[in-house]
Amino acid sequence: MKIKKIFVVVLALSIFSISCNSSSIKSIENFNNQYFPLKDRMNLRFRSTQDSELTKVNVTFKSENDSAIIYSFDKFPFIWGSDSAVNVYITRYGEIYCELKGQNLLFLESPEKLTSGNYWHSNGWNISVSEMKELIVNEEKFVDVKKVSYNLSITFTAEIWFSKGIGVIKWGFNRVNPPNPNMEYFNLVTY
Repeated sequence: MKIKKIFVVVLALSIFSISCNSSSIKSIENFNNQYFPLKDRMNLRFRSTQDSELTKVNVTFKSENDSAIIYSFDKFPFIWGSDSAVNVYITRYGEIYCELKGQNLLFLESPEKLTSGNYWHSNGWNISVSEMKELIVNEEKFVDVKKVSYNLSITFTAEIWFSKGIGVIKWGFNRVNPPNPNMEYFNLVTY
């Protein structure tokens, strides 16, 4: 009788352990931010509103651990106008960090914090959110849009529009040193 009880306890603990392990793997697969949804092998294309310049951004899955899923971008033009490869981390809470110039930037808060008037600071950047019901980009209507503005002192400014379920639909970046009075905007062409 004692052996039978021990067997039942060991069996119950084994089943509990297996279910915990499988649920943690399942939750890693669900790390997501609806305003910047990433998946393996994404090819995004953006066209300049000033000329016909086409910017291509390729995204691939890199790795995962208990706290984040990591994607590799062949370039990350949204902030700094960078043509360098960048790793982007999505946490279990939907926060998105990117490695820029040797620092981790909280690029995007979790979806429930992306509300009008919300702001945060990350590595010198001042970041704020405003909401739009819709935005027309390349004659396509996007709904549930968040505009996120990024400012680093008076030198760097970026504006990015995110549409729920799509991601970046429009972005612009400007550096005022050397002086450039106009921000160049890029619209999503393919996703």
